[in-house]
Amino acid sequence: MQSVSSSEEYFELQQRIDALARRNWFLLALLVGALIVGVVTDANTGSPELQVLQARGIQLVDEAGRIRAELAIDKDGSAGLFVRDQNNR
Repeated sequence: MQSVSSSEEYFELQQRIDALARRNWFLLALLVGALIVGVVTDANTGSPELQVLQARGIQLVDEAGRIRAELAIDKDGSAGLFVRDQNNR
């Protein structure tokens, strides 16, 4: 009986890892797109200086307003991309 439980847990973990990998690719694409838009917009203004976007964090929220992904500084001072599933894990 123990192996069935472990097998189910392994399958669930693998599904969560796959979902996180897909979300990370989406977020990376979103970030690259935002950078491209910023560079193109800056190039079109003819400004010789690069503009800088500063924020303490960027949050992506779902339809219910729950934070699903966040680019931020952690409590210990580490910068990171934090991704959460629908259960806030």
